[in-house]
Amino acid sequence: MVHVEVSKEKEFSRGKVVVSYPKWPYRQKNIFSIQEVAYAMLETDGSISVLKKYRYSKLTNRDFNQLIIIDGTLDKANLKRAGLSEEWLRCELRKRHIPKIKNVFFCEWNKNEGLFIEKM
Repeated sequence: MVHVEVSKEKEFSRGKVVVSYPKWPYRQKNIFSIQEVAYAMLETDGSISVLKKYRYSKLTNRDFNQLIIIDGTLDKANLKRAGLSEEWLRCELRKRHIPKIKNVFFCEWNKNEGLFIEKM
């Protein structure tokens, strides 16, 4: 379970993490997918401390993840890089009872893990 509190910019004043591109704080710690995170904490100085899941604690040759949807907007170039179609993605969203792409806050694809989706 990921223990990161994610919110919109209006929540910033309450000390929550602002996400306009959710991967940037993790990439600084050699984490390229939210799925690698076991626990994350917003520190009092504004930095983020992250504990990786055990299976990701060592560097591997796994494929990089493709960010497909952010804040309800589809990245068609990344979808194509992942070798996926928009029709396939919409079908996967329907399977998860998500009627429209605009209802997805964050979606990424990993060849080994599949889709990771966070609803709005």
